Amino acid sequence: MVQLNTYMVIEQQGDGRNKLIEMNYLSSAVINENIENLTDTCTVTIPSKLSWQSINIGELIRRGDKISLFAGYDDRMHDVFNGYITSVSSRVPISIECENLMYGLKKYPVTKSYSTINLHKLCEDIIPSGIIYKADDVQLGAFRTKNNPTIPKVFEGLKE
Repeated sequence: MVQLNTYMVIEQQGDGRNKLIEMNYLSSAVINENIENLTDTCTVTIPSKLSWQSINIGELIRRGDKISLFAGYDDRMHDVFNGYITSVSSRVPISIECENLMYGLKKYPVTKSYSTINLHKLCEDIIPSGIIYKADDVQLGAFRTKNNPTIPKVFEGLKE
């Protein structure tokens, strides 16, 4: 008989916080992916009395921490979500709201103006180095950002 397993890894970020929290007990995880939204989301629910190294888990995790979820049967685990924590509830049970890696791009304002540009060149100019992306060589024509939008807002504008 096969057994469904889940596994979560949280990597603390900022303020000298550098713990890697690993746990294999989740009450639930709901992942929302669709092509209409540029940002995939995930809601993880864990028991409020869950602790890690004798510290209540709710005290260890914060907005901006990295999170990875894995699920699978028996020992065959698969990566099902990677992103950042956007909020942690203080209610019982603890609910952790997450966004995929697009969350990190929301920190970068864009100020660009082109008389003509294609999508591939625009992505090359605004996406930080080290982030892997795929973009077609589609002509966009004249392009200018207004009010310093973030990278996801630029893509939302292009989608419309």
